[in-house]
Amino acid sequence: QCDLGQPQCARCIKRKVECSYAGGLREREFVFRDHNEFAQRKSEIARGTRKASSRSPPKPGPAPEDNTPSSDEYPWLNELARSEIPPSLYNSLEQRAIDRFFLDWVLYPCNRGSSPGYMKELPRLYESADEDCVLRRAVEAMAFAAQKDRKGSDGVIFSTKAQNQYGAALARMQTKITSGEGGFADDGTLAGLLLIENFEMMYLARSGYVTAHRSAVKHFISNRGTEPLHLRESYGIWRTAHHRLQAYQILIRESPEAQQIAWVERLQIERPDLRISSDIMRMNMLCAQARTTSAQDDPNTKDQLIQSISDLLSNIDDWTSKINGIWRPKRTSIYDTLAQEFQTLHLADILDPTSAHQTPTTGQDVWLTYMWNFHFASQIALRESLMELLADSARTQDAARIEFERQVIRVLSGNIIASFPFLLAYSGDSDAYVQMQGKSVARFFVVLSIWNLQNSKWTPGEYKNVAREVSEFVTEGQRLV
Repeated sequence: QCDLGQPQCARCIKRKVECSYAGGLREREFVFRDHNEFAQRKSEIARGTRKASSRSPPKPGPAPEDNTPSSDEYPWLNELARSEIPPSLYNSLEQRAIDRFFLDWVLYPCNRGSSPGYMKELPRLYESADEDCVLRRAVEAMAFAAQKDRKGSDGVIFSTKAQNQYGAALARMQTKITSGEGGFADDGTLAGLLLIENFEMMYLARSGYVTAHRSAVKHFISNRGTEPLHLRESYGIWRTAHHRLQAYQILIRESPEAQQIAWVERLQIERPDLRISSDIMRMNMLCAQARTTSAQDDPNTKDQLIQSISDLLSNIDDWTSKINGIWRPKRTSIYDTLAQEFQTLHLADILDPTSAHQTPTTGQDVWLTYMWNFHFASQIALRESLMELLADSARTQDAARIEFERQVIRVLSGNIIASFPFLLAYSGDSDAYVQMQGKSVARFFVVLSIWNLQNSKWTPGEYKNVAREVSEFVTEGQRLV
């Protein structure tokens, strides 16, 4: 036992620090505790005063505080090595929240490179960023919001810290824009802008895209041109920005920027994920063209547009039917009977893997599932544009085509909803999915998909109800205000 001066372990003497074991004993002034108790018992026996029947066992005092890190914190070290870890390696509560943020919001490449990951550049950009930059403020806002009900090292609740950092990120972004500071279109500032938007969607429950954010992303893309395509460390962030901007544009049927088209023309579309990006761009362009085509336009122009849309959709159906491997989407065929589709849907059915309403998910990888949902949502938008072009026609074949497209939209909407259990970590090939990296990213992808469904004119009402319930399920528990 420790005698406060010459402890048997001698760790504190070697490290020239106060003995942590003895700290819990000093106030009771126990020295050689076992020896004291042994001497007391011997004395009582010698005086004949010990009576076992009338004495209760001594109450143990509070256990000494153990400052040795747990095996969960440093699982690769044995007990002796853990006891030697200096206090300087212990992270603050704020740093732990930031570490957790990177675990929940970053996806690294997997599936032998088929899945390129999501925001994998964030840790590097954060570590190299200035203390008061947009990116650092945005990362800390996201990290603290995820721990909103807990207190930081200074006793301030994390929800307050999150809102303060969010406000600071917005203010810093405004300063960069209005002051014309150099490097406005750098990778870190773009990543910070995307995270500000993520924060608003997930923690402020914003229900729509913000025009100012869309304009800022356009500015970033036009300023940098195609340069990020040739920079390995930049490409991932800029690809994410392109996808975000395309999502805005498809919802409102807005034409893509010339710089976006230039990007897609340089992609190697033999890769499935890049082929999907190319398809989405072409669907975006045709949706925008259909929006500006009115009933008074030249019928030949209208027929040519209808034919272009039909050709693209036929090409997409042919390609998706032939794709193999992990990229092949698991989905319900549009020719299956309606009895196999959802009839009545509720949130509990979607989240229950054993539910009779379940259909196969679109993949077993978060990024792949997101990309297919983006592709499905773009198809829904294009097919609705086609239906609007055909609506004024009195031809029987056009009426039949409208009904066919309506049923395809129903199936595509069902495919998106069927992916929610996997993205919400309620189902998967193993229990590991419940603890998977990127859980928050997956939930964010669900929110993006829901916006597409809610803005669709022909998505069935029961699907929209489920989308609304899932959206509330995802965002209500995380809302700061």
